[in-house]
Amino acid sequence: MKGKAKLMFNGKVIAEAIDVTFSPAVTLPEPVEFIPPEPLDYPTSFTCTMEIKDPAQVKIWQENLAKLFTVPERIFFWRQRDKYGFMSNFYRASVTIDGLTYPTVEHYYQAFKAQHQDDLFAEIVTAPTPLAAKKLGKKALLPANWDEMKFAVMLQGVKAKFDQHPDLAHALLATGNALIYEDSPYDIIWGTGEAGGVGTGQNLLGQVLMTVRGLLAAGK
Repeated sequence: MKGKAKLMFNGKVIAEAIDVTFSPAVTLPEPVEFIPPEPLDYPTSFTCTMEIKDPAQVKIWQENLAKLFTVPERIFFWRQRDKYGFMSNFYRASVTIDGLTYPTVEHYYQAFKAQHQDDLFAEIVTAPTPLAAKKLGKKALLPANWDEMKFAVMLQGVKAKFDQHPDLAHALLATGNALIYEDSPYDIIWGTGEAGGVGTGQNLLGQVLMTVRGLLAAGK
C-alpha cells in the first residue's frame, strides 16, 4: 500500500516521506506515537503521522523516516526466521483446499503429488513438519504432466495461504513492487540456487508470490 508519512514535532511537520510503503508490522521505538490510517484497507493510499515526544529524537527520525517505510527493490527469503520468512512454504500457516486442511503450503503441494496413493497422501498430510512432508513427497508417483501442472498447483496453495490469513496478505502487499526471490542455495527450480543472491535458478516460488501479490492488489 503506497502513501505518505509525516513526522511531527510540536504540531509542525518536520519531515515527510512520499510514495512510501506501509506495513502494520512496522514497529516504532518510543517515544514516537504512531497513528496509522483508519481503516487499514489494502491496497488504498494512506497518510500516517508520527508525533515525536522527545526533542532529542528529532534529528534521528528526520534522517530515518524514509528508511523506515521504504521497501527494497529486491527481497530475498528462505528460512522462516528471516524477516520475510512468512513467504516460505514451510511457514506455519494452514490452508484449507477442497474441504481438507493442510498444516502448511508445503504439506499441500507434496500431498498433491500423491493424490492417487491414499496411504502416502494421508501420511504427508499428517506429517509432523513441512520438511517431513517434503521428504515423503519424494516417494510419490508423479502425474505424467507434472512439469506442466506444478506451477498451477503451487499457485493454488500459496494463493489459499494469503487468502485465508489476512495478516500475511497485508505483509505481502506491503512489499509493493519489489522483486521477490527465494534464495535457497539448494533449489534451482523454485529458488535461485544461491544464498543471498539472484543466482541462476528459475525462482518459480518468487514468481508465484509476485503473481499472488498482484491478484491480491487487484482484489481477486
